[in-house]
Amino acid sequence: MSQTPPEPHLTLEDRLKAIAYQFVALYERWSEDRQLAAKQGADTAELVQLLRQQVDAFGQLEPAVRARVAQSIHQAASESIQSVREGVEQQTREAVSQSAERLTVSIQAAERTLMTYQQVTRHHHWQVIGVAVASTITTSLLLVWLLVPRPTLPLSAEQVSALQIGTLVEKVWPDLSKKEQQRWLKTLKAKAAAAPVNE
Repeated sequence: MSQTPPEPHLTLEDRLKAIAYQFVALYERWSEDRQLAAKQGADTAELVQLLRQQVDAFGQLEPAVRARVAQSIHQAASESIQSVREGVEQQTREAVSQSAERLTVSIQAAERTLMTYQQVTRHHHWQVIGVAVASTITTSLLLVWLLVPRPTLPLSAEQVSALQIGTLVEKVWPDLSKKEQQRWLKTLKAKAAAAPVNE
């Protein structure tokens, strides 16, 4: 059996360089994550600003709807006065009836418009809240995934060699016959029993 040469021991300076390199890499990852979080915060602020604009637009819409209703009422009243001037009772009743119907339709249309805008505003409100919650959770998970180090163990050259041989045997093993597999297992058990235990 050939003995493998001992691994060179790292000096204190080499260890400090390795720690400094890992610290710099971790700092760079942290900087990238911080920039990503800042960008997501800016996106959330833009969405909140958009919601505010929608709410302001809704507030500006209400006077316009009132003006439209007032205009419809004024128009209906003018038509009614004109009918009364003509002195025809039947025409007056029809005009008042038509005006009332148009007024009712205008009011219903205005109510539907207001309800539609309220629903749209509520929908946008919930969308903004949902996006804010989702981006917060995504950012948190991303930060945890990026900042939590993955555990690794250093392998010796002998362990790496054994791992590579094991991988090759694993690929070839299904192609061997049962008899060859048994012969290999016996040989490996005998060598394992004969090999001294390293402490």
